[in-house]
Amino acid sequence: MLSTFEVDGVPAVAAKRSGPLTAGLVFRVGRADETLATAGITHLVEHLALHRFGLGEHHFGGATGSDHTYFEMNGAESEVVAFLAGVCASLSDLPMDRLETEKSILRTEEARRGGAGLLFRHRYGAQGYGLTDFLELGVPRLGPAEVAHWARTWFTRENAALWVAGENVPDGLRLPLPSGVRRPVPPRPATLAAGPAYFAHGDGSVAFSAVVRQGAASQVFAKVLERELFRALR
Repeated sequence: MLSTFEVDGVPAVAAKRSGPLTAGLVFRVGRADETLATAGITHLVEHLALHRFGLGEHHFGGATGSDHTYFEMNGAESEVVAFLAGVCASLSDLPMDRLETEKSILRTEEARRGGAGLLFRHRYGAQGYGLTDFLELGVPRLGPAEVAHWARTWFTRENAALWVAGENVPDGLRLPLPSGVRRPVPPRPATLAAGPAYFAHGDGSVAFSAVVRQGAASQVFAKVLERELFRALR
């Protein structure tokens, strides 16, 4: 059963389930909102915001996608409440003394990351969703002022949403985020003139993509297709 509520102006949804509490704070910002000159700035903000939590045994994490960035944690109610409040506090006061160190960590992660045929680059070019196939080229030149401005602009209460899954919604939830505006999902202007089309990349892998309407049907179909392709190709 789903229920909706609000925390400090942030819309939230709760799902009742047994087991440890899990919660996530999602912001409508990602790689598709950047440019080549700022590529990687959202990922850098995410890393800086999580630094204060260290490398302990807590089950928490964050990720930057094409158009959303999220922070989530699994644990006791008090731990989840402290984590969400702490993320919001960090976003408002990023530890800029860690800036160069986190840049180095991003470069290490990038060197280990595999590709998927550069399909987004061919479909959308060096803009919007196509940037997910490019290196985080902006990271080396980003300074504290630009990173802080990006956090203030995109990581706001109007541009956030919260989800909670557990026995109960914990007491004391606070999300002290700055005020801003809700951002729409970026447009998807395709540079690909016509399809079907193919491109040779030369790394020995094979990949394909298609644009479909988002929804439950497309997600189920993609999972079934993935399973059948695995069986057939294996």
